[in-house]
Amino acid sequence: MKAFEEEEARMEKERQNETLPEEIAVDTEPELLYSVSTSDSDDDLADDSDSDSGDESDDTQYSIAEFMLCLRSILASADS
Repeated sequence: MKAFEEEEARMEKERQNETLPEEIAVDTEPELLYSVSTSDSDDDLADDSDSDSGDESDDTQYSIAEFMLCLRSILASADS
């Protein structure tokens, strides 16, 4: 039991010694990294199964920007 209390005291002391940044900057205006076509044309749908150009990172970047826009909308509606 004494070892547990000593460990708990040590961990609490470490928590008190940690330095936290005073302010965390949040980008409230996410930058769209590329434009997305909204046309309904099937002409734009090409079969690129034999080309592996690494578009996954573009999809991820777009998803993050889309998430940030949704989050900003939710926070704005919560303020009003």
